[in-house]
Amino acid sequence: MRIPIRVQLGSIILLASLVGLAVISIATWIFTHNFVLQLRVSRLEFTASLKAAQLSSNLDLYGTSATTISTRVTIQNAFQRYYATGNNSIENWLNPLRDIQAAISSDASLGQSLLLQARLWDRASNGLGSSGGLLNVTADGVYEAGVLLSGYLYPNGSAIPFGANDTDVRSRQQAYNVHLKLTSLQAGPYGYPPPLYPNLTYFTEAHNSTYDVNKASYGGRALEPGAPLLLGPWSINSSFSLMSLTVPVTNNTNKVEILGYLTVVLDARLIYQVTNSLQGLGKTGETLLLGPAARNNHFNETIMTSVGDKTRMDFDVQYIVPVNATRSSTKQSPARSIATPAFNASQFPVIYDALALTLQSNSMADVSGGDVRAKNEAGEKVSVGYALLDSNMVDWIVVVSMSRKEVWQPINTLRNVIITCLFATAALMAVFSFGLGHFASLPIIPLKQATLRSMDPPSASRSSFDSFASGRADGETANLNDGTDETLARKEGLVAFSNPVTKWRQKRSEASQARRDERQKRVFRIPGKVKERKHWAKDELSELTEVFNSMSDELMMQYTKLEVYTKRSSREADASNELAGESAAENSRAGT
Repeated sequence: MRIPIRVQLGSIILLASLVGLAVISIATWIFTHNFVLQLRVSRLEFTASLKAAQLSSNLDLYGTSATTISTRVTIQNAFQRYYATGNNSIENWLNPLRDIQAAISSDASLGQSLLLQARLWDRASNGLGSSGGLLNVTADGVYEAGVLLSGYLYPNGSAIPFGANDTDVRSRQQAYNVHLKLTSLQAGPYGYPPPLYPNLTYFTEAHNSTYDVNKASYGGRALEPGAPLLLGPWSINSSFSLMSLTVPVTNNTNKVEILGYLTVVLDARLIYQVTNSLQGLGKTGETLLLGPAARNNHFNETIMTSVGDKTRMDFDVQYIVPVNATRSSTKQSPARSIATPAFNASQFPVIYDALALTLQSNSMADVSGGDVRAKNEAGEKVSVGYALLDSNMVDWIVVVSMSRKEVWQPINTLRNVIITCLFATAALMAVFSFGLGHFASLPIIPLKQATLRSMDPPSASRSSFDSFASGRADGETANLNDGTDETLARKEGLVAFSNPVTKWRQKRSEASQARRDERQKRVFRIPGKVKERKHWAKDELSELTEVFNSMSDELMMQYTKLEVYTKRSSREADASNELAGESAAENSRAGT
């Protein structure tokens, strides 16, 4: 297989440049790939943390609004009269009713504008207000707004308005008056939606050896000051949801004594505003709010322990609010629309990771994480950031989910840019390197052509001919000189003394010829053959090596022939000289 040297040179240059380019490209890809993915996950994690912090702040606002009502003096005095004398008359609850009515009907602050209903509970199960409450109040304007509670109907089939007494079938104008509110302290169960009013379990707990404290629990968790019970959110329709907070009413003069419990129903729009906000979600992002399937919005302690031990228990979770508007635009998991059925946490492994963070962090304010390669309960490939709410009211998890395709879009763009640059640079370097290789191999081509022209040399080398001619000239000169000397000797009668001189001259001529031949050998040297190494591809240099070795062989052969011819000619000349000398000697003897 013959590969031209310019192709080899170009390939070497191209390979060297491509290796350097590949190293830079691979290093850039690895570093930028990890860096961009880290940025994308950090963005999701940061968004989840911000939304969790915002939700925690909103829950604190709800809790503060409810707790503020529970500390009102009129409510405290009414409870104390109720327990001291058993006074459950309208007059006993008139001032608390007006006070609560003013508190939940005011628009003086955002917290007050969110309050819609309130109910005061007894502190013991044997009290008069342990089931339907001691006092039920609805904010002004709520009844007139005509918010209908889905699933709850009057006997005549008409829907029950929010805040109405379900035993009353009169018109709204007649029903909504102070007399009805005062005489209907025990409200029906449907105008005050049962999903938002807890069925408390009452118990006593020894505070010291002489005093027992009345307490209540729900779902296995005791209601303590500073830790309200949150129920809901409960969706009324696609644009309106309700939630409730139940707080202990503690004695302002004795914080250990619990006088009763206050349940406040609130507008849950502050929660929906956070989950439905599209800021920071990109094109396919969505905010998911997950929590336990339990009504009290708290995970069981055994679940939290198992998560810390990395033994993933099977437990159910649910979406607290319907998925935001981005769900319809991204067409992810159409089963998740308004209905939010519970599902197993193992279907969404991020839940385990989020709960495990509670045991790894000393501060709930920074409990967040992310996963670029996650799957949701529908089996979709997503990237998520998650964070836990810093609140003792609920165990909610905020998950900001984004399509993995969108998360990886910068990576794919980077990949395309690197590949394009790599091939474009490779093409440019190929043109440059092969052009440079062709330019570098130009001096070799004339050399090859010159060696091809020297493959047909003359039959003998010029140096050999020169040495041969020189030998002949010396021999002839010697013979002429010898002949002249012999003639003179013959004329002068010195023939007897001519033979030793002739022999001495002949020997001297032979020695001189030998020295000339030796000098010619030293001057004329045939280059040795170049060692040919094994190679799998031929090029101009390998061909030049072969031609050079062939020339060396040819020169050696021709020189050998010339040496043989020269030696033979020398012997013939010597023999001729001897014959001439002998003839001259015989002639001289014959003349004498």
